[in-house]
Amino acid sequence: MKRLIPIAIAAMLAVLVVAPASATPNGNHGRTPIVSGAIWADGELLATRPLGSLPYNDNPQAFDHLYMIEGQAAVSEAGPGNPAYNGGRWIPTPVDKTGTFPVGTIIRSYDDLMAAADQGWIVIGEGNTDSTFLCPLIKNH
Repeated sequence: MKRLIPIAIAAMLAVLVVAPASATPNGNHGRTPIVSGAIWADGELLATRPLGSLPYNDNPQAFDHLYMIEGQAAVSEAGPGNPAYNGGRWIPTPVDKTGTFPVGTIIRSYDDLMAAADQGWIVIGEGNTDSTFLCPLIKNH
């Protein structure tokens, strides 16, 4: 399982990348463009900007868990505006669906995630502190 997490992160980051800075649209003033990928945070689907790996500093309070759920956008422990949000410093955490997971269900928040775990619909794995990374969330409005 530990080998799959770096592969999942690389796949997520590859999907999230949009275009080089030289291809920025008018009005972006040469900044790196906001990526097209998204992460669920506190019930809101937010854009994100992957910035690369970030060494784990042995301080779990400095990172949030990013729950990697097959078949949907990842779910964060917290997002911008939430006092618990750590600015996009992530510990990737695998989530496996069980046979009782309702088809068509989308987990949109940490509260949804915990409710699904309580129902037995998912099993939350251990966070992988060997694959921490920086990827801030950006409100879409």
